[in-house]
Amino acid sequence: MLKELKFKALKTLVDTIGQTSDGLKLCSQYGFTSGKMLDYIYQNQPSGKYLIGKLIDRIFIRHAGWEVIRTRKNNLVNSLKTAIVLTLTDKNDVFIVDVASGPAKYILETMDKFRNENVFAVCRDIDTRWLEEGKIKAESLGLSNMEFKEGNALEPNSFKELNKIPNIIVSSGFYDWIIDDELVKKSMQIIYNNLPVDGYFVFTNQSDHVDLEMVKNVFQDFNHNPLEMKIRNACLINSWAKEIGFKIIETNSDKQGYYSVTLAQK
Repeated sequence: MLKELKFKALKTLVDTIGQTSDGLKLCSQYGFTSGKMLDYIYQNQPSGKYLIGKLIDRIFIRHAGWEVIRTRKNNLVNSLKTAIVLTLTDKNDVFIVDVASGPAKYILETMDKFRNENVFAVCRDIDTRWLEEGKIKAESLGLSNMEFKEGNALEPNSFKELNKIPNIIVSSGFYDWIIDDELVKKSMQIIYNNLPVDGYFVFTNQSDHVDLEMVKNVFQDFNHNPLEMKIRNACLINSWAKEIGFKIIETNSDKQGYYSVTLAQK
């Protein structure tokens, strides 16, 4: 009972004075798990209305739960860069597909480093709002080696819409919100089927959370439904990838072991 009252009080604060924080306002508008929200967290610049809003925002975005998300992003970029370099050692070009990219800040950051190489990327998502936002950002950075297209990561036939076979496929943050283990396995199988031999698969996994009970009671997902997250051991999700046929090259995580990033090869 005491815990329920604490969560209700915290939610009330978030829904009232918390709305002066730009980060908490984004949570309310787009959902705790939206790509828009993650891009704001990656940015890591406290912002809000009045001094109180900026102070609340600073506390919010510097929370330990978001710090490890930023570490995950850095690990993701490093693994993706590794996959690109490995591919370029014996291929003339690289074609990356992100199956559920959102605005794709991590892809933009990576592509910026390879703008003078034969590296191309297609960012896909079922929510066209974030694709449009990513497209605008790519254009502002002068990145002509990227496309943003609507696509369902769990629909095998949607990959037939690609005009080229990808040699790197990315799934970032996607499996955290899929409760059904069989759907995760289905996604991995689809990705395996759409990669050539020696192609690379980069994926993230949530192994733990700083305060899962609190975020479930206070925040909503990107569809404004009650927030659900699925915690899976990194060894478990890696074993699924291996059962499908992938070879695990490396897995990196934050010091606390909350999020893992795995680089695998077909």
